[in-house]
Amino acid sequence: MNDRLLTILIIIVVATVVGSLAYRNYFMNGEAEPEVLMGGDWEPIKEERVTAAWAKLTECTQKGSKIEALGYVENTGNVDLTYVTVKVIWSNRHGLIVEENEKYALNNETLAPGETKKFADTTNSLTATQCNVEPVDWW
Repeated sequence: MNDRLLTILIIIVVATVVGSLAYRNYFMNGEAEPEVLMGGDWEPIKEERVTAAWAKLTECTQKGSKIEALGYVENTGNVDLTYVTVKVIWSNRHGLIVEENEKYALNNETLAPGETKKFADTTNSLTATQCNVEPVDWW
């Protein structure tokens, strides 16, 4: 083989590779369909598991020498919850926190997605006039 023929052959191979890459880059959809493993015990994942909870107070009232907070937690995820911990925050009339209580709103029970469960908490603090709640942990 002479040098001229070898040079032409190399140019043709390089042009073919560059052309192929350019075609794939500009004309083909870059997103390939994911392969789904089938057979045996493997099944495709249909939906992501999400655990989420939301808490809301419905009442904060004085009952004698105590202040009572009533509220509920809601399962906003897509799997059952068995435990939900909330933090009830007690504040004075200026909005300064005077007490915080963590308690189970759901303790070894089943709360399906979209369902709610009521909870209550009280304080003996003489300066507490307001209350609030936030979910702390859930599973």
